[in-house]
Amino acid sequence: MRLQFNRLVLLALPLIFFVACDEEDKEEANSDALIGTWSMAVTEYPNTTCTGDGEIVDEGTITFTATKVTITYTSTFEDWCEGTITDGVCDEGDYGTSTESDFEDYCAYEQGTYANGACTDVNEGDYNLTDDSITISLNETLVIPESYASMCVAEGGTYANGVCTISADRTMAIVIDGNTATLTYTEIDEDYPEYSYCEVTVLTKQ
Repeated sequence: MRLQFNRLVLLALPLIFFVACDEEDKEEANSDALIGTWSMAVTEYPNTTCTGDGEIVDEGTITFTATKVTITYTSTFEDWCEGTITDGVCDEGDYGTSTESDFEDYCAYEQGTYANGACTDVNEGDYNLTDDSITISLNETLVIPESYASMCVAEGGTYANGVCTISADRTMAIVIDGNTATLTYTEIDEDYPEYSYCEVTVLTKQ
């Protein structure tokens, strides 16, 4: 019986080696295909099926090198306003009103750069790509008073010179098809299912 088992193991080795090499080849091909700069549009759906009427919540570009990723978000006052704009004033009903200068202040608060009516926020980090998923690790920064420094540290971040830095990882399913890549992320809230959502990021190679 032991001899037969050993023979089966030996017969299976080439198959295991072939499957492992095939998966490695797929990952390498995906990695090569991903390198470059892509236009990015993120659509959020208020469900976990990623269907129905979605809302574009982020736009910009994303650049991949062999190991690093740079994400550049670009938004305008019109994108930022969640109400109606009349004569340069954003009216959000019960949440009050705001102006372009408020948007500029918000941009600075988010560590972004404001110019020509647009706020640009750049995040850099690492990524790990497999055959069907990608994990992006970014350092998020937020300007907060020193009195909130302990909260920053409690959340796993570091606080220095008025800035809280927190490392954030997100794993998404990925499908690369030529000059288009689709990343899908689903957030399931077990306690409050109504807050569960899906984000679909469509990338187009520049």
